[in-house]
Amino acid sequence: MNATVATSSAELVISVLHKVGQGVRIRDDRRLADIFGQAAQKYPSFKRFSTHPLYFDCPLLAETLHLLDMGGTIERFNAQSQYYQATQLTLGDQGKNIYSQLSEEERNAVDEVAGKIKNAFTSGAGTAKSC
Repeated sequence: MNATVATSSAELVISVLHKVGQGVRIRDDRRLADIFGQAAQKYPSFKRFSTHPLYFDCPLLAETLHLLDMGGTIERFNAQSQYYQATQLTLGDQGKNIYSQLSEEERNAVDEVAGKIKNAFTSGAGTAKSC
């Protein structure tokens, strides 16, 4: 993105989910918060996703996921579930366009976060499930 325009939290999450790709159910849990928390310590653009030191969660991440769910950019599997997955909007041109507008540093951060999410939430990784 242009250096004078800040990347929004939603744009970062959409870019991460675009890079995670299709078929990965991502649970909004401590593992996800930890991945974003690690990125917050390493990358300035992810600083806003710092985890709470006592509760090990990230309220901004949970809020962003909820807003993206309401907007149709991601889908939740049912009202009681905390599993999310990118929709075709995110996987397609919208996600690609948002990702391509990020700075090189932001794209590198997004790629790293997406890789960690894939590793944590694909079949065989703990209790995560693939679609």
